[in-house]
Amino acid sequence: MFEPTPVYAASGVVYAIAFVVFLSWSRRLSPRVRRMCHVLIALVGIAAFASVLNAAGVGVITYGAESENLPDLIDDLLAYSLLCGLAGALAGASRQLVATLVAVVFLMRASFAAATFADGIVAIGGVLVVIVGYAVVVFLFAGRVWENAEQVSDRQRLLHWKARNLFLFLFGMLIVFGVAVFVDLLDPFVTGVVKNYIDVLFRVGFAGFLFANASVIEDDTSGALLAERAGGEGGAETTSNAAT
Repeated sequence: MFEPTPVYAASGVVYAIAFVVFLSWSRRLSPRVRRMCHVLIALVGIAAFASVLNAAGVGVITYGAESENLPDLIDDLLAYSLLCGLAGALAGASRQLVATLVAVVFLMRASFAAATFADGIVAIGGVLVVIVGYAVVVFLFAGRVWENAEQVSDRQRLLHWKARNLFLFLFGMLIVFGVAVFVDLLDPFVTGVVKNYIDVLFRVGFAGFLFANASVIEDDTSGALLAERAGGEGGAETTSNAAT
């Protein structure tokens, strides 16, 4: 029988090391950039704490033959939705648009968790919410969010483009993996290892990418990357107004 404790423990160690590294790294950044980086550090710290709880078997919800780790679920709800919103904010999208991205991804993860415990039409409906939700996120990123990105500097737009593609790729991997688990294509060992591997890539990889590009955020004079504007205007327009 597969024992998930070592997998969660190993993930917890990786998260803990990354947390210390990112925290030390953030101290060399300006206070303006550090504000955004603290969100990433917090997500890594939450993941480390959730991994410890998962390794200890704390917070496991069982219904029939199915089970869900509550710490893992809460961690996923926060990480996936906030990272999606952050990818949108990097384009200078409005707070309303960023909130929409966050809400859609939050609903997707919650729906899949519900589908785990449901049967028949309800379970299929939960999976469909995930698939349709992903299409909505892609549509928003390719449409309204990109319209905002076209108004900011080339470096800002490139940073958003890379972050967006990284998020969509990793989240797409998670959806394919989740569907495979839903239809029982993977055994418990593969499920545990792959899920934790993707989660580490999502949190640590995304944070490392943005930390490595902190200079772009530092050079942003429009406030687009730090969501300092309530509206959805592009950074170029804001910069022009500031100059006058």
